[in-house]
Amino acid sequence: MGIFEFIKEGAEELHVARPTAQRTDPLARHNAYIVPLAAELTVEPGEVAVFVGVDHEPIGVLGPGRHNLRESSAPFLADTRRNEGWAVRIWFVAIRPFDTGGRSVVIADPEACVRTLARRGPPLDVHAWIEQLRTVPAAFAAAGFRDAEPRHASLTPPPPHSTSEGSLPCPSCGEPGEVGAFCARCGVRVARARTCLACRHVIAASAKFCALCGAAAPASDGVD
Repeated sequence: MGIFEFIKEGAEELHVARPTAQRTDPLARHNAYIVPLAAELTVEPGEVAVFVGVDHEPIGVLGPGRHNLRESSAPFLADTRRNEGWAVRIWFVAIRPFDTGGRSVVIADPEACVRTLARRGPPLDVHAWIEQLRTVPAAFAAAGFRDAEPRHASLTPPPPHSTSEGSLPCPSCGEPGEVGAFCARCGVRVARARTCLACRHVIAASAKFCALCGAAAPASDGVD
């Protein structure tokens, strides 16, 4: 092996991303069992990276962006450290709706989806596997899938029920209410919201990622 091939191979090992041959697949697995300690992970918009430990259980998720795989930026890696790297498998999971079998599907729970696949390995045909799951609704849901909402003509999501800043619809009855207060109609607490740092879309308190751009939800709450 020449010096240039050696340098190129080393650089490729330090860069972790969705495999090129699986760019359009809703699910893709990085092949390495050991990820170098100094590796940089690239997660594309519209997907998340799910990390799986040696026991085939998901241990953490990173959203779109470039991440240096260190304990300071990904604390869940701490228990996976080996001399040469992190003992994890990385799955790339689409979080935007995609078409399969003539219908639009979304992976609503990436960790549940990867948990289902981790022990059996990637299916030869992802779409055929999803269609097989669909024949058993309970299995389809348990694997983290659901049918996507009908697509709107515009990529911009419909506005919330409330038109005033600092307000959100009640999660129980839909009545507009003040963020952090209790619903005047049914008494349920109106959840605090967060604002996506990438596109400024309002993110629900329970969401991990922005529904509009796929960016990871900020840790702090409250409406800007």
